[in-house]
Order: sequence, then C-alpha cells, then structure tokens
Amino acid sequence: MTMFIITSYLKTARNNLAKDRASLSDSILAVLRVCSGLLSPRQRTILNRELLGYLPDEVGDILAATGEGVGGIESLPLHRFLMGYWVPLAKAELPGWFSSGYVVEECIFYNFGMCELESILDKVSISEATWVSVIFDESNKRCFMCRTSELKNLYDRSRRNMCEIVDDIIKEIRAPKAVWGAI
Repeated sequence: MTMFIITSYLKTARNNLAKDRASLSDSILAVLRVCSGLLSPRQRTILNRELLGYLPDEVGDILAATGEGVGGIESLPLHRFLMGYWVPLAKAELPGWFSSGYVVEECIFYNFGMCELESILDKVSISEATWVSVIFDESNKRCFMCRTSELKNLYDRSRRNMCEIVDDIIKEIRAPKAVWGAI
C-alpha cells in the first residue's frame, strides 16, 4: 500500500470517527491494521491499551505520575479519568444513595477497553439521572457508580484523543523519511 493510500484511509477513518460515523473500537482496529508496520512500539501500545484496557501495573504508574505532577503528564491518558462514587453494595440498589451524604465524589482511572465501554453505553440510557456501576471492589464490598452521561463524556474525550493520535500518525507518515524512520 502506498503512503498516499494509507494517508487517505487514515483521513477517512479520522473524519468518520470525529463525526460519530464509526465506533472508537472499530477505528482503533482499522488504524492498527493499516499502519501495523508503520507504528512505533509506543504507538502500538497506546492503541492496544485504548482498545483492550490498561494493565494494573500501568494504572498504578499513571496514578503515581498524576499524583506527583511528574513531568510529561501531557503524555498520560488523562481523558480516561471518570467522576463518580464508591458505594457500599448494601446501599447501591437503594434510591437516593447519592444524596444521603455518606458517599463522596471521587475521580478514578477507567482502565477498561473501549470495547467494554461501548458495550455498556449500548445497554443504558444516557442521562444525568441514570447511574451505572462500572467497577466492583469485592474485597471492600463496594462498587463505583457514575452517571451514564459521565461515561459518555469519557467516551467522547477518548474519541477526540484518538482523532489527535491519527492526526499525529498522518504527520509522521508525511514527514521526510530521515525523520520518520527515527521515530
């Protein structure tokens, strides 16, 4: 495949993604398939993690880096942070659990893959009034609850992030070979 064809394909995939005509997981798979030999190991890892999810060790490193304000924070997947509440399992099914004062809003790193997020979003009504449990903490007998609108916001942020990644890949493909080969 010529670089012109690859670039044209990537532009189309990016535009479809930006206009919500393609799912995020399908777009990531398409980029991985078309650019497999052109991507750096770091780029492949980022795309794989977005598609399939982040490993527990990686989540720990990300949380440590954001908490310490480590340099290079702009390269972290900040679009994957999610606002919600850790709720005791005994209270999670009760109406009004979020207004009872025993839970505090928190921000977590959503480490699951986009395939799973898309599956959740397909099954729920998106609104400020609809809540869903996205993480189950068996050892502490609690679950992380968030509004479905917050999940949709995370998905939209991830979509925009993917558009930026595709733009960067296109720029690298168009760069002179001497520079591009060093990447």
